[in-house]
Amino acid sequence: MNRRNMAACGAVTALVATTAVSGATMAQANSGSVADSAVPIAQIHHIPGRPVGSVAQAERLMGGQATLNLIAHLVDFLNPQDVDPPGFSPGDVYLSGVKVFNEKRSQVVGTDAEHFEVGFDTYSCQITIKLPGRGKIRADGAFFEDNVIPVTGGTGEFAGVGGELHVFLLKGHQDELYSFQLSS
Repeated sequence: MNRRNMAACGAVTALVATTAVSGATMAQANSGSVADSAVPIAQIHHIPGRPVGSVAQAERLMGGQATLNLIAHLVDFLNPQDVDPPGFSPGDVYLSGVKVFNEKRSQVVGTDAEHFEVGFDTYSCQITIKLPGRGKIRADGAFFEDNVIPVTGGTGEFAGVGGELHVFLLKGHQDELYSFQLSS
């Protein structure tokens, strides 16, 4: 697999940043224990969302103002499924739980459930962000070099939306910036 062509999917970037230095494994990240079939976190390195220092910089790179900016912070990494061949390879499946903050990172505004599968030169992602009192936003697709996936719908105030989710890595943080360009 050509890892140079891979892009980030959700909070994997945060997981890699927090555990790769220690040499932890997927099993340790999940349960604190060591498993014989564990995948070393260092094997899951990839090109993360384009690093940015601010929301304004991300919007310049997107070519327009975002409809909604959220900060994603990994809190759970569950059920790593390492299929043959052993190690980071197509078919591996990961689940994560994410705490979602407002763009100033001053308040938790929701949660995010993510499912992703390693493919050939990409990740296939299903992301559902729940913003209590507002509704849910669903993004579903493959990340390539552009780190953009389609928004496929939502509920509540997001019912009937489409658009794009742009993922950026915040410099100096282990968090990602989710910049949405939503349309009705």
